[in-house]
Amino acid sequence: MAHGIGRTKGGRNTKLHAVCDEKGRPCVLLLTPGNVHDCKVAKLCIEAMPPSAELVADKGYDS
Repeated sequence: MAHGIGRTKGGRNTKLHAVCDEKGRPCVLLLTPGNVHDCKVAKLCIEAMPPSAELVADKGYDS
């Protein structure tokens, strides 16, 4: 996991998780191995953001 490369059915890959502001500009970028589930990264991404009243996310992060 140190290099952000994981094994999946398709071979070795990575995922880039991004948290963007209201204008679509990235505020947080996090690279993880492709075999790590999105919900394990959600807490890290949210904690890296300034406090906010609203959050919109992909359904992969809802667990």
